[in-house]
Amino acid sequence: MSAEPIAFGDDVPLNPVAPGTNLLVSGPESAGLQSLVHRLIAPRGDDEGLVSIATDSGDEFLREQRRHGGAYDDETTGVVGCESSRGSKELVRSVDGATDLSTISMEFSALADDVGYRTDRLRSGLYAVSPLCASASDMRDVYRFLNNIVSRNRRADGVFVCGIDPDADVGEFGSGNNITKGISMVFQGHVELRDGPTGPEVRVTGLDDQPDGWQSLD
Repeated sequence: MSAEPIAFGDDVPLNPVAPGTNLLVSGPESAGLQSLVHRLIAPRGDDEGLVSIATDSGDEFLREQRRHGGAYDDETTGVVGCESSRGSKELVRSVDGATDLSTISMEFSALADDVGYRTDRLRSGLYAVSPLCASASDMRDVYRFLNNIVSRNRRADGVFVCGIDPDADVGEFGSGNNITKGISMVFQGHVELRDGPTGPEVRVTGLDDQPDGWQSLD
């Protein structure tokens, strides 16, 4: 695994982060939450792979990845979709809904092992965690699920990006803002997204050597 800092595209105002970094990205869909997650997890070289969890169709996730994050290699890009439709590619897996976190975790781990053997570094993502919260009967299951992925990423020296919309439905577990605050404790870094006066803006907390305050997002 590469020990070089992990960089992002020029269209994202984040400095490179240390290998093993886990990022929570929170903000409204209206400000471009989905686009930002896809841009952060976009591979930046032939030595990087991508494995993600999509709470909708895996194929739809890959279409959005290409739209927002650019081109990727089918041989080193995998996704677990939470719709039961069969994926169109070898590395697109599906599970029957967002309630079975154990199966999602197992499928994700298997894909991460597969892609990890083929690449020097793995980027991973979850878009979005809100439906998992809404489907869960116990929030502790969601925290354990996230902790497993975070720990795995830390050991693998990759980067994991998890998106949440604080305004989205999180079921019976109170407000999305409270869930966001709780989940943020699992992650080293928190990227906040908002609709600024002249367009979307981001602010990074919890990480060293990042821009101070709110930064414009192209």
